[in-house]
Amino acid sequence: AINGLTKYGWNCHLAEKAVKDGILYVKQNMKLFLTTESTNSKGQMDSYRYKRSANGEYFDEPVKFNDHAPDALRYAIYTATNPMFRQ
Repeated sequence: AINGLTKYGWNCHLAEKAVKDGILYVKQNMKLFLTTESTNSKGQMDSYRYKRSANGEYFDEPVKFNDHAPDALRYAIYTATNPMFRQ
């Protein structure tokens, strides 16, 4: 898909999709603002949770449910603004 877009002049790169490092990077380096019209994205951000064990301990892994907007933001921010991935 990327090759097809670059063939037509689009500036496309593979996203770095690291979960833990990406979340930490976004938390430490960005302050996100969503418009009032971004109701779906806001709802997904508000419901973003980490997995928990039966005794209530948190795992270092988010729940994979209704997370398309947070994941897309993480991919874009972590890949495009992190000097480690600039091409």
